[in-house]
Amino acid sequence: MLNTPILITTLTLLFTGLWLVSRVRRETVYSGYRALRLVRGVIQDELGPGRHWVIGSQVEVFIYDLRESVATVANQEVLTRDQVPVKLSLAIAWRLSDLRTAYSSTTSYEAALHLAGQLALRAAVAKTELEALLDDRAALDVEIGAQLAPEMERLGLELVRASLKDVMMAGDLKRAFAEVAKARAEARARLERTRGETASLRSLTNAARLFREHGGLYELRLLETAREAAAAEGNTLVLGVPDGLQNGHKSL
Repeated sequence: MLNTPILITTLTLLFTGLWLVSRVRRETVYSGYRALRLVRGVIQDELGPGRHWVIGSQVEVFIYDLRESVATVANQEVLTRDQVPVKLSLAIAWRLSDLRTAYSSTTSYEAALHLAGQLALRAAVAKTELEALLDDRAALDVEIGAQLAPEMERLGLELVRASLKDVMMAGDLKRAFAEVAKARAEARARLERTRGETASLRSLTNAARLFREHGGLYELRLLETAREAAAAEGNTLVLGVPDGLQNGHKSL
């Protein structure tokens, strides 16, 4: 029969071991992720990819995805600098850059990012006239990024890029801008035709001046034209006979 003190000690050690085992758990952090380990609510360290043993009920592990993500700020009605209402959608590509800041700065960095995107979009569009917005959306993307990046850094996030997805206007505005674009295209076409005609007239004027100053150029050009015409089949070439040549023929 076992000694009572030994039995008590054995049972105590057994129950202690079972209690410790019940508080040991394994956390797996996959590639592209990282984790924060907190003890009694205080950040202790970061855990990289791999398997980690965690001991104690007061220990918490929060796993974060470090891969690039995209947030959409959709259907935001904003006034441009010239007081034209437009409805816009914004895509924000981002990733986590500072886990401790992301954990401590807000209860939801995703919600905070969405709000920051709305405010940056409104601030950038408010400084841009509608025509400039439609003509150069890339410049507006740069301005939105400049507005957005500092706030994202405060949240522990990194801005990869910010891009306008959709620009929507009322039907009458669409028609008006379509007519303006058509008028501009027609004006550019007329300008190009005028430039071409001006260049042609300038060339003809220069040619006429050269013919006046150098009489032999006309005969050379006439002979070149005759040679080109003779080289093609089916052409009929009619040349005037100079008066001097006619007189010389009569005297023969």
